[in-house]
Parts: sequence; C-alpha cells; structure tokens
Amino acid sequence: MKRINLFLCASIALASLLVFSCKPDVTDDDGKDKDKQEQNNNNNNNNNQNQQPAYVSLVKVDGNFSDWDELPQENVKTVASDPASKRQTFTQASFYADEACLFIRVKLNPNPDSLDVQHNNYAMHVYLDIDNNPETGGYLGQPWEFINFGADIQLEKEMWNSSITPSDFTPSVEIWPANEAPGPWETWVQVASRGTVGHSVFNQEELELELCVYFDGLPLDEDELGATIGAGVSILRNWKPVGAIPNGPVTAEDEYGRGQFVVLARNV
Repeated sequence: MKRINLFLCASIALASLLVFSCKPDVTDDDGKDKDKQEQNNNNNNNNNQNQQPAYVSLVKVDGNFSDWDELPQENVKTVASDPASKRQTFTQASFYADEACLFIRVKLNPNPDSLDVQHNNYAMHVYLDIDNNPETGGYLGQPWEFINFGADIQLEKEMWNSSITPSDFTPSVEIWPANEAPGPWETWVQVASRGTVGHSVFNQEELELELCVYFDGLPLDEDELGATIGAGVSILRNWKPVGAIPNGPVTAEDEYGRGQFVVLARNV
C-alpha cells in the first residue's frame, strides 16, 4: 500500500511538471504584442503628421461663377476695361491665384464688331511675371499688348477659329531666356507644345470665359514662383491685338491704350 501511494504521488508530480513546462508564457508574448502594437501606433501617428493635406481648389472651372463670390477677396483682382482704350474686346476680367493654379475669368464685349468670331481667327495670350520683377523677362508678344517688360512666361492658344464656341485653353508655353534683355518677340523660346497646362470653359449666355493655368505644368523651379505674381490676358484677331486687360487710355505716348499687369498675392 505504501508503494502504491508513493507511485501515485510520483505520477501526480510528473504530470504537474509536464503541464507547467508545456504551458505557453502568456505574459511574455502579451508584452511583445503590446510593444509591437504601440510601435505600429507610433508609426501611424508619424505618417499622419508627415502627410500634407490634399490640394482642394476653391474654383471649379465649369462656367458657373458663383464660387468666385466665396473666394478670399484680398486675393482676387477684378479690373474693368478702360473706356478710353482702343482695345475693347474684353469688358472685364478677374484674376485669382492659389498654390497650384492661376484662374482668370474674362467677359467679352457683345458688340459683334468687337468679336466677329464667324469670320476671323482669334488667339489668346496669357502673360505671367512669376517673380513680379520687371528686371527679369522681356517683350510682351505682338505689338505692345501691355506696358510691362518683365513677363517670364507667355501662353498662347488659338481659341476661336471661325467658330462661335471657343476651343479649350490648352496653350503652348514659351519662356523668356534668362539674362536676355528686352527685345523682339522672336526672343521667346517655346518649351512645351499645346497640352495640359491649361483648361477653359465658355459660358455662351454670359459671353464669359473661365480658364486656369496649372503651375506644375510650367517650366519652373520650386523657388521661382513668388508669393506675388503679375498677370495679363490679351486677345488677337488674325494675330493682331484687339483686346487686352488690364488696359489704359490712349495718350500721346501710347496710341493703343495699354495697361499694366495686375499684381496678385497668391492664396497659399
């Protein structure tokens, strides 16, 4: 009987030893899992902090201009055509720029003599003084569309080609060579053919064109685009200027009635 009791005790002890030796170390694994989870949370927090907010445009180029009323007005410049200028194809223009785009809306003169699109070809120029510095850049295209010297980029697109509805504003891009003094229009160098640098929509009822220029499609280094830029838009009939805005009065020194670029503080 004594031997049996000893045998039972030994068996029970051996079984207990096997059970405890095979039992997983829950505390260690839980600790490791907890540390790993904390590390993942920290990584996610760091990634969220490093992510830049997605760009959201305040203007939708759709021919509906109600969103312009919601823009920060300190960043919007609206100019009316000077009645004393010879160039009256535009009656008014508004300009707005943010971190990614320049937006322009131009209202056309309803006078058919001003815009005879069914019998003539019309092109548009958009000029940009990207650093708002008259000492850089040069001549402004066809005969003296603006007073300024200092345009760094010229965008050009035929918009009306004997058609009432204009084509999309997908301009070619030309730059004024660095360190080149103001000179003839041939100095402009084309760096991009017509493509996706711009976009436009025409509101036929309002005779108003809304367009945008994408900065990331322009040949610019990151530090070249200033917080303040200059801009102007002109229209040419059969490659002769008939409208430009801003414009100005005809004077003894200026037979056309040219104007200065608008100066915009970009909303960045």
